[in-house]
Amino acid sequence: MDTGLTQLEDYATALARERAAWEAVRGKLPGSLAFDQERWQCWRRAVDEADKAAAKARTTIAVVTKPTQRPPLFGRGWPQAVRLPPILGGSKRAG
Repeated sequence: MDTGLTQLEDYATALARERAAWEAVRGKLPGSLAFDQERWQCWRRAVDEADKAAAKARTTIAVVTKPTQRPPLFGRGWPQAVRLPPILGGSKRAG
């Protein structure tokens, strides 16, 4: 039975294979003198495998969170360095 971690690992592996295959065809694209059909097909297969692995992994990483309350747009919840002045809705601080 595949676990979520296994699906994510499979996706990471497929991405690594696709990246390596792309490096082999970079600069040797169709229409160029250095074009290599076999390497191109290898890269296309790697892309297809990565897409399939992504579809499987997507079901694993779907996390839904429901916020309990929407944060206010202005004035509260901001780090001190970006506090808005009172005129723009920021809170007045006693100094």
